[in-house]
Amino acid sequence: RTFSYDFPIGTDSNEIRIAATKAADLLEQWTSQIQLERSHFYFLNFFGMRHLWTLVSVMGNEKALSDEQKELQLRGILSCVNLDAALDPVELGEFIERVTESWERLSKERTSHTAEETLNLCARVLEASLEPVPTRCRPATLEALESANSSFSGLHVICAETPGHVYEHILSAYARIG
Repeated sequence: RTFSYDFPIGTDSNEIRIAATKAADLLEQWTSQIQLERSHFYFLNFFGMRHLWTLVSVMGNEKALSDEQKELQLRGILSCVNLDAALDPVELGEFIERVTESWERLSKERTSHTAEETLNLCARVLEASLEPVPTRCRPATLEALESANSSFSGLHVICAETPGHVYEHILSAYARIG
């Protein structure tokens, strides 16, 4: 998707306004589609567009990649969910097999190659591939947790567009702290 437009210096302001309105509507539709997909597919919430574009590039044969390069890119995606699984060669191999099989199977069901269809394909592939990945658990003592949180004292204000986004921001902040 492109939201960047160029106009010659003498372009009528009405023409620019029309293009800007169309771009704003397109962006709003795209944002709504992303929110809808995120509400239906849990694992889509772990990734930004950069990760999804990596998945599309690797699996969609956008670039010719060696097996090592493909493994490296998919390891990065898996590490967002479970770093231990990404570092385990057996787990990583199984994940790559699931991604490859899911991508090939679900790609055949696509009716078009629109951005919305591609987003849905990524969400479905991630869901099928990441569901079997074990949850990462890290042991922690109460003393370690108390000392870690002492450096984050004070009031934290979270502002969001809608009440539903507040939880996303809280989970994101929690994940950043670890």
